[in-house]
Amino acid sequence: MTAPNLTPPDDDRPWSYECGEAEPANDRQREPGDDSDQIECDEATASNPWESRVTIPSAEWYKTPPPKRAWLLRDRRTDRGVLPLGKVGQVIGEGGVSKTEALVQLAVAIATATPWLGTFEPAIQGRVLLILGEEDAEEVQRRLYHARRAASAPTPPDGSIVRCPSRACPVQ
Repeated sequence: MTAPNLTPPDDDRPWSYECGEAEPANDRQREPGDDSDQIECDEATASNPWESRVTIPSAEWYKTPPPKRAWLLRDRRTDRGVLPLGKVGQVIGEGGVSKTEALVQLAVAIATATPWLGTFEPAIQGRVLLILGEEDAEEVQRRLYHARRAASAPTPPDGSIVRCPSRACPVQ
């Protein structure tokens, strides 16, 4: 396998895609053995780079019911699912509307298999990665302490909630 070389077209032609040495993504100097800017490919990938990344729905997709969705939570009032299990989601709102508090309470609910906000039943009890960008360790402890008490939840098992400040969990 070698790194691809992406060359932008001069006109409306599609991009060319060839295996070879990739150019660095920025002006930084590479250290020996640094291949962080390289994308692996083989000759089949070079001929059609999107093939492994796209799905062309077949006629069966329109005829066969899709698999049943698994939910992280179920609304006790309606039995409807809330938050697809294993999927990424976002909580968006203005500052000061308790987004972090709600997510800390969700972490406690999942870690202890207790209802979230008194209404939503966790489908599973599991481990939670809690990435909070604005709180130090003492503030996270305060939030977890109060969230557990507010929910009348048992103490989560050790290691069931893992705290990672955003500075320590860089996303590149």
